[in-house]
Amino acid sequence: MSGTQQPRSLADRVRQQVVNECRGRRASPSRNGNAVTKSSSAPSSPVETFNAADLMTMQLPEPRWAVDGILPEGLSILAGKPKLGKSWLVLHLALAVSAGGVALGKIGVEGGAVLYISLEDTKRRLQSRIRKLLGPGEQPSPRLHLAHNWTHLDRGGGDAIAEWIETHADARLIAIDTWGRFRPIRSGKADGYDVDYADGAVVKAIADKHGVSIVIVHHCRKLAAADAVEEVAGSVGLTGACDGVLVMRRERGQHDATLMVTGRDVDEAELGLSFAKDHCLWQLMGEAEDYRVSKERAEILALFADGKSLSPSQVEALTGRRGDSVRRLLSRMARDGQLLTTERGRYCLPSQPDSEEEAVNPFIDDDV
Repeated sequence: MSGTQQPRSLADRVRQQVVNECRGRRASPSRNGNAVTKSSSAPSSPVETFNAADLMTMQLPEPRWAVDGILPEGLSILAGKPKLGKSWLVLHLALAVSAGGVALGKIGVEGGAVLYISLEDTKRRLQSRIRKLLGPGEQPSPRLHLAHNWTHLDRGGGDAIAEWIETHADARLIAIDTWGRFRPIRSGKADGYDVDYADGAVVKAIADKHGVSIVIVHHCRKLAAADAVEEVAGSVGLTGACDGVLVMRRERGQHDATLMVTGRDVDEAELGLSFAKDHCLWQLMGEAEDYRVSKERAEILALFADGKSLSPSQVEALTGRRGDSVRRLLSRMARDGQLLTTERGRYCLPSQPDSEEEAVNPFIDDDV
């Protein structure tokens, strides 16, 4: 594209404007007085200002939710490592919203038109997955619209989404699975943050203009991070452009997962999810902290079901596990309140203390 040409589509124009703004901010004079070349880009429209007193008198609508507490109006990103069940989750949410039913087994949702852009699935696989999720004899809502081919964001893909929304007055949710197959093809010379933020801003502008929820499915890095948001692949420019960030974590071979939820208008939470393998359905189990009992912990808790107390070596013998892992797990379970320790270094259930001695929890100070 030459310097005199203007981007052809709405998505191109928004993206170019955001890139120019990012470059303009980075090229403005620094606070230490060193002269830096300013951007020659002029504002494309007058800047609106308003005072705080007027703002406090305005009657502003509350943000709408596609799925209350999870998918707000605007742009959200759902990220997780490959093959963890992200697509099953998004397709389930699409089915629930289009039908106006219940999402994740607990959350009632307002019905509306849904567009699910599944760029890694064939029609056959989509059909098979919908049958699996719905069960025998159930039919999906005609308000669920599907596509397995879509143009890239910078080649008319964004405008095509906007046109679909404009032709469906009850549009509620658009899901793009995956972001890597929809975003513009990258140039090796582009700045990662600027480009990621600009690409996200284009999609967010579409969501904001039409008052809908758009969720993009993306991958996480290989290495875990203390802050789940930092696990999302790419630069922080992408998550910075989003209104909501969802990060799914799941151990290989396990049916349980956690879903970290955060965002601008989202109450930060870590939710516990359980995967029903027969129907490939994700179900919300509540706060993750209340759903920490893994299969391994449940197996150990079952050993104490008859009210007896056990030593770490006895637990090792009964479970067939060796090494320090059992002792560390017992210690964590005591810290979490699932077990109590006795004065002889044995363990028992909180509701069934040892009959011969008083059970104590070393992590609780009775004097506090």
